[in-house]
Amino acid sequence: MAQRRRYLPLALAVLTAGLAAVPLGARAQDWDKQSYWFGFLIGSGTTVCELLKAGLLTQNDARDWLKTLLKQDPDIPAVSLSTARTTLLESEPRCPLPR
Repeated sequence: MAQRRRYLPLALAVLTAGLAAVPLGARAQDWDKQSYWFGFLIGSGTTVCELLKAGLLTQNDARDWLKTLLKQDPDIPAVSLSTARTTLLESEPRCPLPR
């Protein structure tokens, strides 16, 4: 038992060094712009709706935030915007989403 404890720091050091070397050969993948924007819009829209439910935003403030968030923008893929809007309309029926 005492011998196990003596080698434990060495084993952890070897394991850590081995795991640190794993990402060296990994290549970065191109991120998916549509998925990124869909996730951003859903997360932001849900946050605004939850703040409204909690009473931390007024109905007018929530409407303004959502109108600004879900406006057409050349950087945001149209499919991400329309899918996020549809998903928010279905999941947050009481939220003042622009139609």
